[in-house]
Formats: sequence, structure tokens, C-alpha cells
Amino acid sequence: MATTRRCAFVDGCTLACMSVVAFTCGPRLFVQPAATPAIHVGSFQIAQPLGSSRHPYTQARAYTASRASASSTVATIASLGCLVVFGLSRQRSATSLCGKFAAFSNPSRRDVSQHAAKFTYFSLWAKGPSVALALEHSGMDWEGAFPEDWKSMKATTPFLELPILEVPDVGTIGHELAILNYIGKEYPEMAGSSSKDFIISQQLMNQAEDIYQKLSKLKTGLITGEDADAFWTDENESTHNRNFGVKVFLKLLEAFYTKCGGKAGSFTSSGKTVGECKLFSSLHILKLIKDDILAEYPGLTAFYDRFAAEGATQ
Repeated sequence: MATTRRCAFVDGCTLACMSVVAFTCGPRLFVQPAATPAIHVGSFQIAQPLGSSRHPYTQARAYTASRASASSTVATIASLGCLVVFGLSRQRSATSLCGKFAAFSNPSRRDVSQHAAKFTYFSLWAKGPSVALALEHSGMDWEGAFPEDWKSMKATTPFLELPILEVPDVGTIGHELAILNYIGKEYPEMAGSSSKDFIISQQLMNQAEDIYQKLSKLKTGLITGEDADAFWTDENESTHNRNFGVKVFLKLLEAFYTKCGGKAGSFTSSGKTVGECKLFSSLHILKLIKDDILAEYPGLTAFYDRFAAEGATQ
């Protein structure tokens, strides 16, 4: 049964609360009214709804540029300082991965089992989704939460930032990649069931982080103008890697897929290592910005489609 709950956007700025139906994806997506028009922000056009029934994030959109338009809503979104994903969602069972997140109006939903790990992150598609995906794919007992008062909570975190994972009898773990590696340590299949799978996973994790960091620089205005435009078109592999465009990143990943003996959309024997969770998260950002971004890369397309269709992802 689908459930309707009230949610708020968090991260130091609050947007209007709205009634929403249980979200479609693993890591949480928020919603906006269907009547909201397509808009341009800076040099980016907001991606059109993905629309495909197979896609686990149907009608989601990513707002990624840093320059605000005349729209006050977009200006508020830009102020969040991260890659924001929100859009209309299909009704899904409340038992889906999104149900793990506890930032609801019902106080009892915020209580985490004494045996469950508690994962806390903002309502953004940025550093949190890869961890939520890895937690769900691992089978770990966990609950998710959004910070109710980040200003007060910040000082209690190890590095004054999110995400964090609080684990009974272990403590609080900070940093996305550290959390992913902890999950891999506790669940060997998530790290890689063989030495080969382990090193594949670690390389994917770091390459996916490189893509994320480049997108963050675009978002925050550290890369602008012609350089920002070139990120989407430049195929020059001979330049310094700090100047790589997205097509170089994707071409290298496609070659890596072949080198790894990738088949059936998996880089590793399990297809769900922490590195693959992180890669999916970064590729999904790219897909939300430009839906056909993977069209020239059949291996990556197979990986993305297969991972998106996994029950734990949806």
C-alpha cells in the first residue's frame, strides 16, 4: 500500500512542506507539482522527465548549475550547495528503500532499532545515495534519517559534515568513501568476493568520485564559461586529467568494463560492490542532466540499466 507523508527539504534552508506519495527510488527523492515549468539555470537546461517505465527514478530531475535564474524556487535550490534531485514520483510500496528514511512527521519513525545502523544525510542526490544503495544491497539492518536541526547536529559529527553512519558497538563513521569501505569490510561480497573484484570495486569508487568532484566544480562555479561547456563535449585524452571532459571519463570506464571482462551489466561477479554502488550514483547524476549521456557506451548502458532494475535499487 502506498502511503502519503509530509516532508521538508533540509540543509540549512527550508522549502515549503508538501504532501507526497512514498518515493520511487532507494535514496530519497522529493517532489514538486507537475505544473512546474521546465527552466534554464546558467548554461544548463533542466533534463526532461525520463519517463521510461523501467527507470526507477521516473520523472526525476537534477538541478545542477550554480547560477540562479529569475525563479525564486531555483535560487533556493541553488543555495543548497549540492546536486539536488527532485521530481514527480510513481506510487510505490512503503516497504521500498525510501521507507528506510525517517524524517517524517511521525516521531516513532525516527526511533532506530538498537541493533540497526543509522544513516544520516541531507535530502540531496550527492554524497548520500551511494551509501544508501550499498546498505540496502548488503542486507544490513539500517534506518535512514534526515537532520532535523543541522546547525545543532553539525558539531556532533566527526568532521562537521554528512553523511554519517552510526553503528551500534562501533561508533559514528564519517565520509562517504569510509562508510562504503566499512560496509565492504562487514559484507565481503560488497567489497569484492575476490582480490580481482576488490581492486575493480576500489577503482570504480575513485573514478566515480572524480566525476562527482568535477560536477561539483561546475555546480559551484569553479568551472565556468567555455570550460564548463567543454566538459560535455571535449574528448581530448592527452590533456591533464584535471581538464578531462565527461566523454573522457566515460570512455575510460567503458574500456575498463571490457578489460574487467564485464558481462550482463556487471563489472564484478556480484555486480553490487560498493564501487558499483558509487558508480551508479554518479552515472545517475549525469543521466538526470543529459538522459542520452550513455548512448555511445554500451557497457556502461548495460551496467546502468541492470543496476537500476535491481530490487534493492528500486
